[in-house]
Amino acid sequence: MNVIKNNPLSSFFVLAYLFSWTFWIFLSLVGGISITSPLGFLLLTLGGLGPFVSAAIISGLTGALKELKTTIFKWKVDFRWYLVALFTPIMICIIAYSIYLLIGGLPTETPPIYLYPLALLYVIFLGGGLEEPGWRGFALPRLFERHNPLISSLIVGIFWTFWHLPLFFHPETSQYGLSIAWYFLNTIALSIIFTYLFIKSERSTFLAIILHGGVNAALSWYPGLSDIDTALGTISFFGPITFASWIVVAIILSFEKTLFLKKGTIK
Repeated sequence: MNVIKNNPLSSFFVLAYLFSWTFWIFLSLVGGISITSPLGFLLLTLGGLGPFVSAAIISGLTGALKELKTTIFKWKVDFRWYLVALFTPIMICIIAYSIYLLIGGLPTETPPIYLYPLALLYVIFLGGGLEEPGWRGFALPRLFERHNPLISSLIVGIFWTFWHLPLFFHPETSQYGLSIAWYFLNTIALSIIFTYLFIKSERSTFLAIILHGGVNAALSWYPGLSDIDTALGTISFFGPITFASWIVVAIILSFEKTLFLKKGTIK
């Protein structure tokens, strides 16, 4: 118990990995488990809860549960940051898809527009959005006490990237077949963008959840990586273009003074 209380951040990362990898390694290494089957879906979903579960447990043991709840349910923020969280992922995908077409990519049919809000809600309540109470709600504020926001973003980004590692070995996941280098750079870029929004929204994990939902939902809806791969018969270059677009946004934000606030001074 004292080890956890004296090292809450390290304990969070260890527990998040242990919880998630227990389910994901089983899913990836045991052959024949489809993520569309009840068992596969359960294993995938439970693994994704690792950061949330870890944050809740460590917060409970260290007396910080109220603080965690406050950030998760902090929804009264400037409305413009809702617009940023909701529409940035869509704009990034539209830009990336336009570049993809301009350089000779094959056009694909997008799913009906009404499916996007459904995909967004799914990711928020059952998918990647539930990671945010851990990464942004718990880990990031504690890193702010030791580092500036940019360095804090890089640290979270590294742990966030390799937390997904078992999913690279299951043929039905979105990570399968991706370049780990591209994925790493993209996740670092997203971590910087999430940190920027987190600070500007005065530590609203609620908005981080929405942004995370949008990032995942937009990629699955517009234009649909699986559709492009099917059309080309191979892994397309739409993915790298999308990753590069996020990286450019992160580089631009890296020159913003918000990411260089002194440690311990971030509201």
